[in-house]
Amino acid sequence: QRSLAITWQLAPGPRMRFGPVEMEGLRDVEPAAVRRRIPWNEGERYNVEQVHELEYDLLRWGVFSSVRIRLNPDPEQEDRTRVDLQLSERKHRTIRLGANYRSDVGPGGLVSWEHRNLFRRGDSIELKVEGSGIEYGTDLVFRKNHFLARRQVLEVESRAVHQDTDAYQSDTAESRAVIQRDLTPEL
Repeated sequence: QRSLAITWQLAPGPRMRFGPVEMEGLRDVEPAAVRRRIPWNEGERYNVEQVHELEYDLLRWGVFSSVRIRLNPDPEQEDRTRVDLQLSERKHRTIRLGANYRSDVGPGGLVSWEHRNLFRRGDSIELKVEGSGIEYGTDLVFRKNHFLARRQVLEVESRAVHQDTDAYQSDTAESRAVIQRDLTPEL
């Protein structure tokens, strides 16, 4: 029979609008490349889902190791909030080395180099060389962010492979170009 009655009184204040976006922590990435990813325009009504969308997009981009978004109400304009982005860039180049053994092919290896901030706009290029006792090949992949639209990525890949088996020898080359587009954050 123990009970408690709680009364909440809320003062929501004015409806907020997005103010200017300030960025800290950029070293090698151009601010314009980050601004292209912002899903709102200054002066639009504040929407927390768009703030979460920006945070998710910046982290998924692969250029930043951490993203912190802080809102600071503008003392001069009570209905505006400044958006402060604190960004920490991750290393933009990666080198990978690998070794493997397959019972049907024998020993093999992999060397890969990637640059995730090509032209200071977060575009990437990756060069990969793989080899084993019967085949070796190279892959080159270029990714261009915001290709013709905000949520579109152009990916161009070229691959060349040489195979020398007991049954045949083969030299192949292939290329492909793909446009990826996020329709929603889930799809």
